[in-house]
Amino acid sequence: MRKACVMGSSVGALQTFFTSGFAAMSWAHASVIPFDGVYLSDCGDPYCWTKDTAPRFVGLEAVQDHGGGIVTFTLRIVSAPPPVTCPQYPPSTPPAIPTEYTPFYHFYGLISIPLPPLTQALTVDGSYNGSTKLGDSYLQLCSAGSPTATKAFFTNELPAHGWTFGTSPCGTANVWYQGKIFFSFPGTIVDSKLYHMQIANC
Repeated sequence: MRKACVMGSSVGALQTFFTSGFAAMSWAHASVIPFDGVYLSDCGDPYCWTKDTAPRFVGLEAVQDHGGGIVTFTLRIVSAPPPVTCPQYPPSTPPAIPTEYTPFYHFYGLISIPLPPLTQALTVDGSYNGSTKLGDSYLQLCSAGSPTATKAFFTNELPAHGWTFGTSPCGTANVWYQGKIFFSFPGTIVDSKLYHMQIANC
């Protein structure tokens, strides 16, 4: 966060300055921004910008006119963690993890699961992990950051977005659940470059 003050300006002039300035530097408008540094939330106004494949974000906030041409404002600056090269394991089964970044996993249009920054995800049939139930999904995931940061993301963000850890209404213990949809992943993520998640709907 960067707080600043300018003189001889106005709210509108300041907003125009940043809008035109970021556009000139090839920053695009961002509809979402990680206000807490990790979870992508709605920006809520036209004054968020992003750039690069491993995205950086800037948000213009708290613009206030104090009279006499004095305007204060805050810039929220968020940099992406260093990207990782995802391994492929087991060899050739399933295929390689795609390189696109996936901030959410959408389970059959029913629900969205937030994922850590710069996550790459591969969805394969649930039977890969021994499931025979139609509709189950098995994800191989690869995230930037340390195993501790990846674990902390799920621990902090999932409850804030309606997920509960415990025994699901279907009777499955030690899972994250929301309604009848639940998923599990290793209790200890030993390598953020490769971990898995089993998702099911009972």
